[in-house]
Amino acid sequence: MERSLSAVEVCNHLLGFNMEFSNVPRWTFIYVNTLYWTMFRHWTSFRQRALSKTQAKDLPDMVNITQSGRKISAIEAYKARGPLLRHLCLYDYLACVEIRKKGGTQTSSNWIPFDDSAQICDSMIQHICCQSNIATVVLDGVITDDFDEAPHEIYYQRCVVEDIH
Repeated sequence: MERSLSAVEVCNHLLGFNMEFSNVPRWTFIYVNTLYWTMFRHWTSFRQRALSKTQAKDLPDMVNITQSGRKISAIEAYKARGPLLRHLCLYDYLACVEIRKKGGTQTSSNWIPFDDSAQICDSMIQHICCQSNIATVVLDGVITDDFDEAPHEIYYQRCVVEDIH
């Protein structure tokens, strides 16, 4: 979507000021596509139904790699959060916890190790944010926004609303 810039926006840009203002100190994102494929892999009945009604194949696990090494998705971290954080729902976990690389000494009570059985998290640690640094959780991305189109060959029931009559 294109629009004209206001004089205030142009002046702010030329003077080097931020273009967006918010009282939110931190944002954290969960990508809809990642959430979909996580549900596909871990909800057996959903996966079986999807495989029988679409052209999808049972997918192998995926690993995200960046220049600094393996990147753990928020959902992987949530599943391995350990007994001290077991009471948190996914939304609260994303808002209150940052995943950081281990380094130096993490002796503060704000640092919580992952579950001992979670081998994927050997080099990472959970940091509980202080109350002033709680994140706003944003669902980002779409699988589709055209609900009138024919079903996609690998996405099964992308929108729950489609089945409500």
